[in-house]
Amino acid sequence: MKLIFKLPDKKKNFKDAQKSVDSDCMKYLNEFVPVAPTKYAKSGKLRDALKNPEAGKLIYTERFAPHTYYDATTRKNRGNPKGTRLWFETTKKHYKFRILAGAKKEAYK
Repeated sequence: MKLIFKLPDKKKNFKDAQKSVDSDCMKYLNEFVPVAPTKYAKSGKLRDALKNPEAGKLIYTERFAPHTYYDATTRKNRGNPKGTRLWFETTKKHYKFRILAGAKKEAYK
């Protein structure tokens, strides 16, 4: 008599968990991204410039995105009442349990 156990594919589960984290972050980030200032007028809004080229990387493609992200003088809203600087850190503070719950669900299925 043979006993065969099928172990979960850890690499696949990790990739699925990372995809879950990426998609949840992309979903929740827009809530805290300030509306793009006038210097983005021709290229669209900053909050629409988020790309996810590979797992674990979220990149804003606008030219002045790093400046807007780190700028201490960024006004709180710029048209978005919840918009703020360091919006990724703010997203982690508000939604970390939801993001981690989704990743845990994907990792242990």
